[in-house]
Amino acid sequence: MNFINFWFYPFLLLVVIVHYLLPRKVRWVWLLIASWGFYLSIHPAFLGVLLLITGLAYGISLKIASAAEREVKKRWRTFGFVAIVLPLVVFKFFDFSIHALPNGLFQPTAAIPSFLMPLGLSFYTFSALAYLIDVYRGSTTAQRNFFRFALFLAFFPKLTAGPIERANALMAQLVEPAPFAHDRFVRSAVRVGWGLLKKLLIANRLAVVADAVFTAPGGRSAPVLIAGVLAFTFQVYIDFAAYCDIAIGAAGLLGIDLSENFRQPYFSRSITDFWRRWHITFSSWLRDYLFLPLNFASRRKSLHLPPRKNGKPQPHFMQDLAQHAYTYRNILVTFLISGLWHGSNWTFLAWGFLHGLYQAVELYRSHRKATSRPRPIRAVITTFLLTALAWVFFRAGSMNDAFLILERIFTFKGFFTLNGWDMGGLGLDFSDRLLTFFLVVLFFTTEIIEREVSLIAMVEKQRLWLRWVVYIAALLAMLIFGQYGAQSAYSQFLYFQF
Repeated sequence: MNFINFWFYPFLLLVVIVHYLLPRKVRWVWLLIASWGFYLSIHPAFLGVLLLITGLAYGISLKIASAAEREVKKRWRTFGFVAIVLPLVVFKFFDFSIHALPNGLFQPTAAIPSFLMPLGLSFYTFSALAYLIDVYRGSTTAQRNFFRFALFLAFFPKLTAGPIERANALMAQLVEPAPFAHDRFVRSAVRVGWGLLKKLLIANRLAVVADAVFTAPGGRSAPVLIAGVLAFTFQVYIDFAAYCDIAIGAAGLLGIDLSENFRQPYFSRSITDFWRRWHITFSSWLRDYLFLPLNFASRRKSLHLPPRKNGKPQPHFMQDLAQHAYTYRNILVTFLISGLWHGSNWTFLAWGFLHGLYQAVELYRSHRKATSRPRPIRAVITTFLLTALAWVFFRAGSMNDAFLILERIFTFKGFFTLNGWDMGGLGLDFSDRLLTFFLVVLFFTTEIIEREVSLIAMVEKQRLWLRWVVYIAALLAMLIFGQYGAQSAYSQFLYFQF
């Protein structure tokens, strides 16, 4: 059962009704039962992995909280970090061994089926790690009730693909949920519908084009490849944003706020700005628990450089130079790990390396105090093109495919021939291609509007009859145009695989 499965919505309705019928003090118990049941319905074995991570994080956090000496706390933190991340590393490593290492280095008797990778493992592992580190730092109080902590990790709207929540933001809401509020309920229901519209009408159509191009890039012309790259660039955002809309809306129906995960990332003026707007809970996790600790340790190194040959200390500019070099390295390390987190293939590492390189170059330019800044429109276009270039590696089946696609695009293969512009082999007929183009333009028009005001808030301010016209039109659009092709591959959210 997932957010596109029909049975999820009767399940959600049942959870919401029972939730508000129960006394507020025991609602969290019902939410835990519902969340474990939701995960159990996906695959019974997945619940065992979730319970393992939950038990490790719970027990080790109590050890950290009860330790009196800092060194003891540090040892428990290190042990907990290794123990919690180990299942994720095992799954990622075995998959990486199969797909990425040269033939002969690792040859298991049978390929590991993809379903054995527990859905959402990366997301609740990162939540557990953040909780453990926060308890060690003293910024979060260790939860003494095992089942309340279990609900924090297992809360079903965010379980399978985030947002990656912090304990301080979510734990109290789960234990003491807000009372029913009509306006909030309606707004959350509309947001669920908006997410379904984006997924069924736009992302699924874009997936058809992207899959057709990236599955068989050989022999395709530059215009067709560009169409495929743009299709995936839009698909990966709209698909993930649609999931987050449904997740945030579903939690809102229960009176619980989840973190926003996107803020119009394709209108960013730099790659650094892009990562402030894209998958915000993940990028903030990387910043707070990986990059900043690395940079803090590097700064200590740069302040204690070995003296010069004459015994005098290094000048300040050498310390600054060392700190800058460490910072560039830390950015690259952070985004290489980000790439590895996304998938077990060299293509994901290349995607992470590119984003790390982009940001290192931007930081270098800022250190050089360059005064000239590109105009806003040019900056947005440049950032979008750099992001789209990196998405080629993210989506390509292999490094060879990625380089083939880029080589054909940059050499304008078939660009100046009539046949090169034939889009007939992309899985959509002309009317569907036209509809897809119109829907993408409409979507980004709403993005522009939402830079100033919430679209859902605009609808809420309209008269009742007009609101219902919008709701009915959206429902009809989903019924008539939604779920293109009905292929099971397109019914899954893209980020479930990570």
